[in-house]
Amino acid sequence: MKFKIKIGIFLLVMLSCTLFYYFFITSSTVAIVTLEKKVTMNDQNFIKVHKDNKEVTIRTPDIVWPFLEEGKDYFISYHYNLIRKPFLVKINESKN
Repeated sequence: MKFKIKIGIFLLVMLSCTLFYYFFITSSTVAIVTLEKKVTMNDQNFIKVHKDNKEVTIRTPDIVWPFLEEGKDYFISYHYNLIRKPFLVKINESKN
């Protein structure tokens, strides 16, 4: 019986650590990019941008989706970690 309790506590601690990492431990990136392409997959909106000679796909909220235009420059901020793919936090049109 004590073994099952220890396993249960261990699983609860691991779940708590995973959830904490998922929601609170993220890396953020800020960049001025050109929006290359708007893509919709599985009812989710994504933008494709080039950053440091690498294409990055970033999940975009539905509220800003209609206002984005391909080929324009934007100042973006996005977050990501090992579990979550990049997601947009802030976007403004660049004034270049």
